[in-house]
Amino acid sequence: AQVFREGARWLEQNQDAEKFFLVLDSFDPHEPWDPPISYRRLYDPDDDSIDFLASPYGRADQLSPRILKRLKANYAGEVTLVDRWLGYFLDEIRDLGLLDDTLIAVISDHGHCIGEHNLVGKQGHPMSREIADLVLMIRHPDREGSGTACENLVYNYDLPPTILARLEIKPEKPMDGKDIWALALGKEGQMHDHVTCGWGPFVMVRNKRYWYNAYLWGENPLLYDLESDPKLKKNIAEEYPHICQQMKNMAI
Repeated sequence: AQVFREGARWLEQNQDAEKFFLVLDSFDPHEPWDPPISYRRLYDPDDDSIDFLASPYGRADQLSPRILKRLKANYAGEVTLVDRWLGYFLDEIRDLGLLDDTLIAVISDHGHCIGEHNLVGKQGHPMSREIADLVLMIRHPDREGSGTACENLVYNYDLPPTILARLEIKPEKPMDGKDIWALALGKEGQMHDHVTCGWGPFVMVRNKRYWYNAYLWGENPLLYDLESDPKLKKNIAEEYPHICQQMKNMAI
């Protein structure tokens, strides 16, 4: 609430500026998951003594169903709290008359497993879609592409060059990311044939067909066929070592 209130106050103070650029970084819904009780009760109305503000890490089957339910409720309550205050901030943009000439982007950090794949926590191995698939939403002031969803592979660092291009600002130095606007509108095909994510000694590589996850040097490989197994249930690394090697080579 404090982050979005301060952001709204900043907008009020700078609404007459010819140009402005504002970044709001909300640490929530990161742990600890301590939403107001009213938000937690939306998902778990029982006021018993079980409560976990910080996620345990390990196997989900080592926790009781009751504890898992409370963990999910605390997390969902925290997400709902952030959503409510993001809405407050967006309402302020509209009420100040800035909505029709302001570009808005929302991007997330990482996710969290709360029972999926029998895991609780965030981890580099196995790195699941719950951890690595991120939110990225962009609203153009002219509503260009309104309602369009894009399933292509992009990086979070594609966002800065995309924003700058919409504002017709040329970067002073080359940037690693790409302007993905035409891709998002369906006017261009795939820009990245694969994406990678590193976490400590682990790496995840995915392309349109496969999801690969292992130590950087290739130990303990996990390989999933996204066409037949989009929820990453069956590891086929032993059956397709040559594909594991190809995916590993993409990472290095």
